[in-house]
Amino acid sequence: MKLIFFVALFSFALIFIKPCAGQDLIIGQPIPIPAANGFDCTNRTQAFCSTCNSIVFCMGENQLTTVCTGTNRYCYDNSGTQDAVCVADENANVNCLPSIKFVCTDVGFFPNPTDCTKFYYCSAVNGQAQPYSCGAPGWVYTGSGITCKKQVHTKDCAILDCLKSPGGTIAYAADPTVFAVCGGIQPDGSQDMFVFRCKYGEVYDSAKKNCAFKCSAEGYFANGRDPNSYYLCYRVGISIEYILITCPLGLKFDAVRKECVT
Repeated sequence: MKLIFFVALFSFALIFIKPCAGQDLIIGQPIPIPAANGFDCTNRTQAFCSTCNSIVFCMGENQLTTVCTGTNRYCYDNSGTQDAVCVADENANVNCLPSIKFVCTDVGFFPNPTDCTKFYYCSAVNGQAQPYSCGAPGWVYTGSGITCKKQVHTKDCAILDCLKSPGGTIAYAADPTVFAVCGGIQPDGSQDMFVFRCKYGEVYDSAKKNCAFKCSAEGYFANGRDPNSYYLCYRVGISIEYILITCPLGLKFDAVRKECVT
């Protein structure tokens, strides 16, 4: 009886959080994603790409996994329509990305690096990341908080593709405060990726490869790294530049009053 009640309650919860078709934004309605149990070979007798660099040979419910190495290090199965083989071209499978070992670098929400319809919540640094899904076909993560939106343009689906930037850093198109540090691709086809969010009101600077202040408009702005200083943003032609000014000794910048105060 308890089991029947639990199943009924879970089914009701799924119906309740389903987004309305007429909405343009889902707020506070994530759907937790169950933990993966590996590649499902049930009723399959074919070789499939389980990652960009590994092949699963399905023999009914049994399976055997092999890793593509050397020159032919990428897996290709024509989207599952033919037996998988190892090839040299990383673009053989469309949207082929390595499995990501996601690491919580801070507390808060972060995008799923390879799937724009999903995101994570981290409750602690280096803690277990809780995966979530937008919960409806055609909806993508906005990159901010716990919100999703209906995809209108291709660019709305933002990912962090580290496949072609192992060991490098990449910016996240949906949120200028988010960027990723890409690790190398491992022999098993997985790749370490560290997703960070800039603090102190800064955004990721692709040229400098770090977080930096950027003027959003002309005026005076607080320096999140130092309460005793502030930024003066001013227009130069069509761009806006800034200078960092230090308050007189003993004074701090007041972001509301836009001046140094005691």
